[in-house]
Amino acid sequence: MKKVILFNFFIIIACSALFSQYNIQTAAGTGVAGHNDGNVINAQFNRPVGITSDVLGNVFIADFRNHCIRKITPNGIVSTIAGSPGNSGFADGNGSNARFNQPGGICVDNLGNIYVTDNFNHRIRKIDINNNVTTVAGNGRQGYVDSTGLQSSLNIPRDICYSRFNGKLYFPDRNNVVREYDPRTDRVSTFAGSGIPGFINGSSRIARFDFPSSIDIDINGNFIIADKDNHAIRRIDSNGIVSTIAGNGLAGYVNGLTGLSQFNQPVNASIDSLGNIYVTDFSNYRIRKINASGTVTTIAGDGIMGFANGIGTNSRIGEVFDLEIVNRNTIYFTDASNERIRSINNLTTTDATIENLNYSIEVFPNPASSIIYIRANTNSPISFEIRNTMGQIENIVNSNSESIKELNIESLSAGVYFISIFTEKGEIKETRKFIKK
Repeated sequence: MKKVILFNFFIIIACSALFSQYNIQTAAGTGVAGHNDGNVINAQFNRPVGITSDVLGNVFIADFRNHCIRKITPNGIVSTIAGSPGNSGFADGNGSNARFNQPGGICVDNLGNIYVTDNFNHRIRKIDINNNVTTVAGNGRQGYVDSTGLQSSLNIPRDICYSRFNGKLYFPDRNNVVREYDPRTDRVSTFAGSGIPGFINGSSRIARFDFPSSIDIDINGNFIIADKDNHAIRRIDSNGIVSTIAGNGLAGYVNGLTGLSQFNQPVNASIDSLGNIYVTDFSNYRIRKINASGTVTTIAGDGIMGFANGIGTNSRIGEVFDLEIVNRNTIYFTDASNERIRSINNLTTTDATIENLNYSIEVFPNPASSIIYIRANTNSPISFEIRNTMGQIENIVNSNSESIKELNIESLSAGVYFISIFTEKGEIKETRKFIKK
């Protein structure tokens, strides 16, 4: 069997065909429900639901029926970082001493902390970089009470995202609202939605949702919501105004202009840096794309529940809950009913032009011993951040729009490092690995 090297899914491979199509492949999992750590080929999951990634190229999975959190390294090694496989419950603690009850949503903040929506414990949990698990929000009683973190009541929080703009966490729950948690004030409050199921746009207080299932944030601070039972994708702008991006409230399957498009229980919507939105259209067994021009297309799945790798709509997918845009070229998604983590590759070579790729970096020579050069494909002021493999910052370099930056790395110890490019707003746009000799 051909060995799968996971790191290859995180980089744009230079030899990829320029006009290659969406390519759906298996990234991890055997397809058999279970729990097995190790290499991605032999790893087993039990209904993987949530997925996220960090700047170092690690992928994290909320393994729903295993009641634990899994990690896939760039080298293709799967491990369990928190929770006891197969044992549900509630307990804070380190690593395997912690207990979850069907964890669902997952995200990572700018310090490497992981946040998890612990669905049926009705809580938000935090996993720090040492795998210590604590509870930050929810008292464990299913309900709807805004209050301080551990005094608040939540109702099956479904998904979660972190805002680099204000450091808050945002999550939809079954109260048909989007809520926020501010770690600085230790306060849970309602961000959008009246709490009454419905389909109404407008200000955040009067807007209505019907089973909002996911949340993501774009580079301008707007939130994207998959409104599952309204069969629609919604937006909450930076002024708190709710609008509909795509879907007309009727279950169906229609591509084309967003105003005419139809979805069938979309459960996740994630947006990339170019404004493209990728949707897991759950009951259509497809993954859809809404481009920045307002056109809906299908990029994966033929509409029949099953399993088949392949090109675009020649592939077959199962019950897909979440997806993660790991770079401009690759998406990972959790195919829960197939017990696999799968990928969609060749995103940029399919339908993005070079002019649209506003942020890109090259690091050379690589490996290097004293000097590296960073070439940035952007006309905007940016900054670079260098981290070691432990996630610790080694250097921060501010830059104007000069195309090539020279950087002395003699003070770094020999080893592997990661360099990220940030926009003026602090958004990570690209990460590259380099080796100091």
